Amino acid sequence: MTAVEITETPVATPGLLGKLMAVVRPEFRADIVVPERGALVFDASGCRVSGCVRQPRTRRLCKGHYYSWKDQGRPDIDTFAVTASPVGLGRKELTVCAVPGCRFSSARRGLCVRHQGIWERSGQPDKAAWLADVIPENDPDHPICALTYCTLWTQGRSQFCGGHRSRWEAARRPALADFIVLCESYGDDRFDFRAFGDRRQIKLEMQYALQCRHDERQIKTPSGVARPVMGLVAASDVVSILDWSIERWTEFFDARHKAMHG
Repeated sequence: MTAVEITETPVATPGLLGKLMAVVRPEFRADIVVPERGALVFDASGCRVSGCVRQPRTRRLCKGHYYSWKDQGRPDIDTFAVTASPVGLGRKELTVCAVPGCRFSSARRGLCVRHQGIWERSGQPDKAAWLADVIPENDPDHPICALTYCTLWTQGRSQFCGGHRSRWEAARRPALADFIVLCESYGDDRFDFRAFGDRRQIKLEMQYALQCRHDERQIKTPSGVARPVMGLVAASDVVSILDWSIERWTEFFDARHKAMHG
């Protein structure tokens, strides 16, 4: 189970909220929950591309390899599975600076920000000749990106390389732990509860429902099925799902669907 866990000091909380806090396990009391493979979709096999660790979604291919297969014109799927790189979409290491030994990510024209500046101040000579004469970098102790599949150097004070720092900024600078989980779990089923904010009880109610599905293993619960339900509940202003009758929830769904789709 991968999750951004929330640590709370146990306190006596009355009512349903207290009961939920007592029964929902720590791995489910998180903003982003990534169940172990097969726990909710009942399929423990991996992507049909040998070496790929992502969960299969369609035609026994993970999300990344499925789209790669489609982009290639849907060739024979068994041939594709044998020849495709196991490195899934979203987990490839970013391009490194062309200067020998430099492990900063490439920013412009194949160079990191620092070496791009040096090359420009040198009058922008022939790139191949300049690279042949430039002094190689040597910094074996430089920290590397916080993502497990990236070995590029961190940029400035960031925990990420320059490329992944840019992606973090493009994602509107979420909590670092959240961003790491989202990157590391790309292609896996994951359940994002951040839309509930600080509404603890209704958030715990939804997490408890997920925990029950996980434990009972009676009904497949892929994240794509749960996401619309979670979005609907998060869009309401109720404190608890029990605040509304099933009829009121149906009315709310119909009104929201009409507003979104016309």
